[in-house]
Amino acid sequence: MVRLVVALVALAAFVGLNALVLVLMERKLAGHFQRRPGPYEVGPHGTL
Repeated sequence: MVRLVVALVALAAFVGLNALVLVLMERKLAGHFQRRPGPYEVGPHGTL
């Protein structure tokens, strides 16, 4: 019984950590795809 609980906790931790890392990687990759210049890069004080 204890082995089952330990295995389930380890599995839940692995799945949670895996989801966290994959979401972070997806957001980083999407950020590299979107080149969005800031206000000071598009003209004098962002007027263009």
